[in-house]
Amino acid sequence: MATAPTMITGMTLVHRLIPAARLNEGMTTVYTGLLIGISTGAAAGGWTVDHLGSTSAYLTPATAAALAFAIAWAGRDRLRPRYGAVPDPSGRS
Repeated sequence: MATAPTMITGMTLVHRLIPAARLNEGMTTVYTGLLIGISTGAAAGGWTVDHLGSTSAYLTPATAAALAFAIAWAGRDRLRPRYGAVPDPSGRS
C-alpha cells in the first residue's frame, strides 16, 4: 500500500535534484532501490516469522520505518534549497 506514495515522492525528488541529462539514470536508480527495498522487506518479514514468531514479525516494518526515518532525517539538509543557487535553465525547480 505504501509503494505508490513512495514512488511518487522518489520520482519527484529525482526530477528536482537530478540534471535533465541524467534523469533516466536517476529514475532507474530510484525504481531499482524501491524494488530492492520491497524484496528485502518481504524476506526480512518471512525470516522473522520463521525464527521469532508471528507476533514479533509486526516489529519488522516498524523497525524498517524507523530506520528509513532516521536516514531521511540525517540527509534532510541535502534536499533544502540553497540560497544563492543558480536556477535550473530548463525551468524546473
